[in-house]
Amino acid sequence: MSLTARISRRLALLAAGGRDAAPVPLTAATRLQFGVAASRAEFHSVARLVGKMYALEGYLPAGEGPGRPYYRLHQFLPDARVLVARLEGRVLGTLTLVPDSPAGLPLEDLYGQEAAALRTQGRRLSELCSLAVDPACRGLGSRVLMGLLR
Repeated sequence: MSLTARISRRLALLAAGGRDAAPVPLTAATRLQFGVAASRAEFHSVARLVGKMYALEGYLPAGEGPGRPYYRLHQFLPDARVLVARLEGRVLGTLTLVPDSPAGLPLEDLYGQEAAALRTQGRRLSELCSLAVDPACRGLGSRVLMGLLR
């Protein structure tokens, strides 16, 4: 997708409600809580946030429209961890840690040969994926990211 097309798409999505929440003030940083998604509602909030942000950035695969929750098999594997940043119960950021398993890794769609070569060398692989930060807290984005990575 060309840069002009990406910008046009993003502007259209923003106008259609991509930034539907009030901005989160920088003073809220001390009230952020971090952990693992623990409920069906939290998993759904994560999928909605990732779907919204992937649509805004033009990352959705063909056929997947904006505004739809973005679920992937790897989020539901037993060893995967869906990490969340919360503020007063609202999911503001997410990141998924996927350790290698018989199901493989999401990156193998593009880098299957490279992953296989690393496994042959005895390397243990994992992937961080589905990173999304709500636009309402972009001023806190680095704090959200660092909290998710801890």
